[in-house]
Amino acid sequence: MASHTAILKPGGTLVISIPNVAGIYRHLIPVFIVERHNTEIMRLSTFRSLFTELEQLYCGITGG
Repeated sequence: MASHTAILKPGGTLVISIPNVAGIYRHLIPVFIVERHNTEIMRLSTFRSLFTELEQLYCGITGG
């Protein structure tokens, strides 16, 4: 995540989104997500923990 925060201007806003792999989508992971993807960070608690040094305005699931 350091590469993402390194390009922010002071006071800038970083927006990152990842696929929601919960619910029915968990069955599609083997079909659409290849080995090189880090599926561990696709868990909300893990994803949230990556940004502890930043002020988090929102970190949650959007949509259905």
